[in-house]
Amino acid sequence: MNNRYFSSASCFIVYDNELFGFYKQVERFLKSGKTDVSNIEVEWRLLAGSGLTCRRFLSGN
Repeated sequence: MNNRYFSSASCFIVYDNELFGFYKQVERFLKSGKTDVSNIEVEWRLLAGSGLTCRRFLSGN
């Protein structure tokens, strides 16, 4: 077994779950009438941070 492979796969699983969570949160905002970009921006920053962590891990940094 290659630990690097499983670690990178788990990184993508976490990122995928967070992406889906972002989608659902934005969907809830829109359904409740919260269309101000500041509501969505916070969620986007959290998701972007998670993506950066995953990319850093995969690049070995």
